[in-house]
Amino acid sequence: MPIIVEGLKEITNEFKKFEFTGKRIQARFLKLIGEQTVLLLKQVTPVDSGELANSWRIVAQGKGYIEVGTDLIDQVEDLQKGTQPHIIRPVRADVLRFEVGGQEVFTTE
Repeated sequence: MPIIVEGLKEITNEFKKFEFTGKRIQARFLKLIGEQTVLLLKQVTPVDSGELANSWRIVAQGKGYIEVGTDLIDQVEDLQKGTQPHIIRPVRADVLRFEVGGQEVFTTE
């Protein structure tokens, strides 16, 4: 399943509009990179409740660096490393629906 990133044109436009002259260029450029990184992370974060996607933010900025992160680090670790095998059950419906080898499958767990 391909990841579709919307808004790349807007991000490109933000970089094109950036003024590469003037005061505090490094801090301003890092802030721009941080803000655009937050937007991209929000778009590509898997969404269940939206809590993780909405938690991305700039957490620190200093001379020569900017840090983007979230307080929901446990959820990020689950996405990166995976979880232990567990049973998945439907919460908002009677059955789960997914595809296996192009075939639609319905199950209760």
